[in-house]
Amino acid sequence: MTDRGRGILLVLTATILWGAEPLWVRLVSADEWQVLFWSGALMTVVMVAWVAWEHGRNFLRSILDTGWPGLIALTSMTLAYSGYILSLNRTTVANTVVLLAIAPLIAALLGRVFLGEHLRRRTWLAMFLAFGGVLTMVSGSLGSVQLEGDLFALSTGVCFAVNIVALRSAPLRDGKPVDMMPSNAMAGIVIAVIAMFLTDPLAVASADIPYLMLIGLVAMGLGTWMFTRGVRHLQSAEAGLLCLGEAVVGPVLVWAFIGEEPTRMAMLGAAIILTALIYDTMPERRVAE
Repeated sequence: MTDRGRGILLVLTATILWGAEPLWVRLVSADEWQVLFWSGALMTVVMVAWVAWEHGRNFLRSILDTGWPGLIALTSMTLAYSGYILSLNRTTVANTVVLLAIAPLIAALLGRVFLGEHLRRRTWLAMFLAFGGVLTMVSGSLGSVQLEGDLFALSTGVCFAVNIVALRSAPLRDGKPVDMMPSNAMAGIVIAVIAMFLTDPLAVASADIPYLMLIGLVAMGLGTWMFTRGVRHLQSAEAGLLCLGEAVVGPVLVWAFIGEEPTRMAMLGAAIILTALIYDTMPERRVAE
């Protein structure tokens, strides 16, 4: 398998795991900061264990080697995941994951500016179309608590795009890009520490523990590990576009299992955004035809 093929497989698998997370979040009775504490702590277990196994006694050096891109990746992942959970508790899953779907377009623009990655004219057109879809979705929740959740989702999309580009900006050491896994691994620690001061992390129901483990170990831990490993083999825009599966998996699962039906405006906005993203990824010759 080529490096690109391996990257696609890892990122797509991460997307499926992330897509199941909204359902697990909906099934817990714990508050949002308890969810953030346990997901951050358990994510750290998975990712720090990998970094320790990979780098051994050079564990601390591996963190410092990531430099400024690593600090940006750590900060953006912390903000992205925190905003994601806060959004899920304030708006529908459909709104959250579809508004996140603007991330690949933002990543394409940032990749062009900071990494010199080629940005096609179609991508510019898709950006404007997707922005129209975002306005459509948000217009349906103006003046409501749901608007706050939509804004959290939008900010999460921006932070996620920044994280993609930061991971793609790995500094060179001995002529090779350094491992950026430590930066995202440290994000779990930061999330857990912040949440610890805003809630009682131990005051969770026993029935919530299996779901919290799925969220922290599987979705955030394994999913983020796969994404971080895979994204280095892909362009920023391509990595973001592969994550669009979350916009389908998430709403379908919560609709199927707990009956959370998206609003008409959310469905219309979703259709516009997904149309823009599909248009952006179509081969040139198919568009010409």
